[in-house]
Amino acid sequence: AFVSGQQVQVAATEASTAVEVSSEPVIITPYHTFSAFEELNDLEAHHSWANVINTATFELGEAGVAKQYRSGLAAFLCAAYIEKQPILLVGPNAIDIIQAFSAAVTGHKHGRLCCEGSYNNQVIKEIGADGEDIVIINNLLASGWMNRLPEILSQKDIFYVATHPYAEDIQVEPKSLYGFMLPLFTEFFVDKKATGKYYGGYFADDFKAYSAPKGARKDLRVLSKFTLSSLVRNRINSLVTTMHGIYSSTTADEEFLFAVLPIAYASLAIN
Repeated sequence: AFVSGQQVQVAATEASTAVEVSSEPVIITPYHTFSAFEELNDLEAHHSWANVINTATFELGEAGVAKQYRSGLAAFLCAAYIEKQPILLVGPNAIDIIQAFSAAVTGHKHGRLCCEGSYNNQVIKEIGADGEDIVIINNLLASGWMNRLPEILSQKDIFYVATHPYAEDIQVEPKSLYGFMLPLFTEFFVDKKATGKYYGGYFADDFKAYSAPKGARKDLRVLSKFTLSSLVRNRINSLVTTMHGIYSSTTADEEFLFAVLPIAYASLAIN
């Protein structure tokens, strides 16, 4: 009311120009890979799974994991990596934890899938094309990609880890989700902010792949108290068996924290 018509016209023209500039489309690539560090002298050489667990233990400390839980979590994630068991990592520092783990195991090499927009099967075909075998999945639960989970996880030689910030959201998801991905809640073992400084390691030429000894089988009897499918129980037991195979110091407390408590929390069976 207090400016001339010419000033109003100028202001309107400027506003229109600003909108036109900001309305340019932003191209987002749903999947991209991060290359491994080329300077091996800066990385830890791994000759055994004990070496991998030691490196991962250190890196998880940088990711904010409490000291008393680092070794057990390192062993659990290594077992999941060996089994290629998809994990749903939920809570604070989730992305930092899997970044620290990928640094320790593959020298930072990993893929990242952002479930934005509509599902794209061509994007899924790109997974693993660059030799990466760890893939972080972001925004899975809040997208239409959730219903295409079997297709996303179709490659069996990839260790998939989906991240989500809020633990309560997991309790409203269908229980059948855990036939695809086992939950792991970071709030039980994270006690500080992540530094984001991860050095990493790599498999040396003489590294021997894990081979489960004949007859090795670990059954967690407490799982029979939950209304879980045989598939989910077998996956958890297999993971714990491998965890014991590569980390003989695994305790009953670590079995509970990483294998029992998460599925109980997710399926509302804490009692």
